[in-house]
Amino acid sequence: MKEFFLFIANLLLVVTIVAYLRNIVANGVTPNPATFFIRSVVAIMNCFSYFAVVNKDFFVLSVTIISAIGLTVVFSYSLFKGKFTKLRFVDIVCGTAAVIIGIIWKSTGSPVLANLLLQIIMLLSFYPAISGVITNHAKEKPMPWIFATLCYVFMIGAIITDWNAGAWYALVHPIVSGVVGNGSLAFAIIYAKAEKN
Repeated sequence: MKEFFLFIANLLLVVTIVAYLRNIVANGVTPNPATFFIRSVVAIMNCFSYFAVVNKDFFVLSVTIISAIGLTVVFSYSLFKGKFTKLRFVDIVCGTAAVIIGIIWKSTGSPVLANLLLQIIMLLSFYPAISGVITNHAKEKPMPWIFATLCYVFMIGAIITDWNAGAWYALVHPIVSGVVGNGSLAFAIIYAKAEKN
């Protein structure tokens, strides 16, 4: 069952990344630079700390690896093609907070504590994008964010069905950054569109 849930999670994540890139190319979305910079850097760090959290289970880690690759590709493409929104004060504040938490992350000797701190940064990284959508400084479409949320729901299912893959703290990453972060942004996009109409 774990393998099935992770297969669906990885498939949804690949669909999400491809759909989001297509939206960027078509000028349908304007990604937030702080959100994607923070998330791409933290996603790479997350691969290392989460590997220890899930007891070196590469299959569970696969979602995190695909996410890191996808976020890095989206960030790089948006940077080199000039697709980002303009940098705002809120982006700088969130980026600074992420760096401070990142320094604390680096100084800890515990992979579990390090991973928990990374989830705070990941959650914080959604705020600039949510703020941009609500204040009409960014264009986003909800579907990729809904698919990303569903991806992490399946990842949670995989962890729960194979409890040997980790303990309670293995659930923090998919719940906090996966469901709460992506779900909050999806909700903000839907809310902002409803307010316009």
